[in-house]
Amino acid sequence: MGERNEMKRNLNLFFPKTFLVTLATVLFLLFIYSLLRLGFVIYNRPLFESISPLQLGMAFVHGLRFDLSGLLMLNAAFFTIYNLPKCPIRNRIFHNIIFALFCLVNLTGIFLTLIDYAYYPVVLRRISYEPFVVPVESLTMLSGMVGDYGMLLLLGIAIGAGFILVNHKLFSHLKRKQVYKFYFLRDSIFLILIIGLMVLGIRGGLQSKPIRPSHAFFSAERSLGYVSLNTPFNIIISFNQIMPAGRIPLCDHNDSRRTVQEMLYRPDEANIVSYLPFLRQPVTTVSPEKFNVVVFIMESWSAGYIGALGADPSATPFFDQLSFNGLLFTNFISNGQRSVEAISAIVASIPNLLSAPIVGSRFELKKILGMGTIFAHQGYGTSFHHGAKTGSMDFDVYSRLAGFDNYFGKEDIIHQSRQIEDGTWGIYDHIFFSDVVSRLNRFQQPFCTVVYSLSPHDPLKIPDELQSKFAAFAHEDRYRQALRYSDYSLRIFFEQAKTQQWFNRTIFVIVGDHPYNPNHKDFLSAFHVPLLIFAPALIAPGRDNRIASQVDILPTLLDLLRISRAHSSMGMSLVHSSAERFAVVQYQGRYCFLTDDFVWLSNLDQPGELYNYRLDPQLKRSLTKDRPSQAEWLNQKLLSYLCEVTYAITQDKICRTEDLRYYHP
Repeated sequence: MGERNEMKRNLNLFFPKTFLVTLATVLFLLFIYSLLRLGFVIYNRPLFESISPLQLGMAFVHGLRFDLSGLLMLNAAFFTIYNLPKCPIRNRIFHNIIFALFCLVNLTGIFLTLIDYAYYPVVLRRISYEPFVVPVESLTMLSGMVGDYGMLLLLGIAIGAGFILVNHKLFSHLKRKQVYKFYFLRDSIFLILIIGLMVLGIRGGLQSKPIRPSHAFFSAERSLGYVSLNTPFNIIISFNQIMPAGRIPLCDHNDSRRTVQEMLYRPDEANIVSYLPFLRQPVTTVSPEKFNVVVFIMESWSAGYIGALGADPSATPFFDQLSFNGLLFTNFISNGQRSVEAISAIVASIPNLLSAPIVGSRFELKKILGMGTIFAHQGYGTSFHHGAKTGSMDFDVYSRLAGFDNYFGKEDIIHQSRQIEDGTWGIYDHIFFSDVVSRLNRFQQPFCTVVYSLSPHDPLKIPDELQSKFAAFAHEDRYRQALRYSDYSLRIFFEQAKTQQWFNRTIFVIVGDHPYNPNHKDFLSAFHVPLLIFAPALIAPGRDNRIASQVDILPTLLDLLRISRAHSSMGMSLVHSSAERFAVVQYQGRYCFLTDDFVWLSNLDQPGELYNYRLDPQLKRSLTKDRPSQAEWLNQKLLSYLCEVTYAITQDKICRTEDLRYYHP
């Protein structure tokens, strides 16, 4: 016993107690995050069934760098304070305050990691920008998850309790003055050492550039990268990664601009200003069609559940029926995987190819010619309707930036009561859609209206009074039932609208914002959503099997209505256009350039890969070596499009101030 005490005294003489406690705390946090990584794999085990134990072990080891970087970013300030010479934490009150803040910060990181368990299988990526872009909605979603993911909640409570107990035991040593001996020089040296080690740990080593999320993808098996990533690290890093962080290679704007114009422009369209790649206008003037426009953005409508797109059984019988009388696009994809990524693509034709959505970023204030602006100039009354609380997802802000004169949220619904709300997001869809019909009846024609639904969305609720209507489908999963309810709500709208005098002079656009829970064995399912244009008096029914995406909706509407004014769409018209179709999205850390059959995937740091996603939906067989010229051509198109989109958004080169004055004299 005496020898043991002597060793402890010698250890305390050479190493400051604060240094030893800090080291023990770091090791304990690394252990916690390793356990959380194991839990992540177990919770999502169907997604990692093809991964060998050896590969998982490598991912765990590889992930230690991200864990260390993440926990040090969270705790750098605390560790610095604890290791200051004559540290003030030995004051009991100050110690308790700092310890409480330390626990709060770290428990937040732990709980966000647990939320990632449920978030990952939905969008196939770890949480990144969401807490910064839509903080209120993130908290709302968390509260809605409590009932659905009770086990995760209990696990979080258990881990949190253990965390507090262990760290209270560790840090209690720092309050014992009687065992603390002060050596200013020694403590100062160790403080410098600790700061240096923290800097080294945060940047992930001695390599030339600090680690970033893309470094997690050390293997051709990309799912291993998401096992390696640490949630707090991913969130903190995304705070500064608003754009591709210089990853877009420098290119000759003359060449890339020429390529992009060949990709997008109609034969009768001409560029207005040479340095604005997307600002264009038809050179011929025709009389516009004065049809109303109603755009339905359907929350979480996944193509894989829709009968008109091949699902059997179908969860959307009304939409299937309606599609026979409209133009249905069967190979249509979303430009993102979240609602805030869809909104800019649909109402402003701006894709989300930066590291965070346009909505909520510093780039959302850039000058744009949105749907509302263009149609308002044509004499349309413009409005945006959302059944959620005003301010939700920042849709009220962005709709106004896109030129819509009026925004209606749940507060504007007449005769409100708790019975018409889902208790999480806002007004039930069938009530909300009926309210929209009533408002449209009061609008002067022509009008341009966007209607954003709330269902299906977690917690996937169906109104109590309609439960019996869907009782026959009680055996289905909750998403499919909620999708049936959403389809039913759409039926209610059309049944009410078709009795109105404006119905036959209206173009109805029905588009999904993003899939809910893609089939992870099918690449396209991560983005595949419906698009139906219903206007029997203007457009013939049919099916279009070519590739298209949400940024194509605005130029298509302008083309259908023969509006010959300037626009700055980053998509193409889906009617009367002879250009080859394409779509560009981000998927699992890579950019994807899609044609009707092929997809080119590239992270810009490494050589890309070419696949035929029609014949090879799981992207197992690369065609890069078999089709080198096609791979090179698609890569060039991708780089050209990325260069011009990034340049236009970040440098405020979408349109000019005078273009906005032109629309609002």
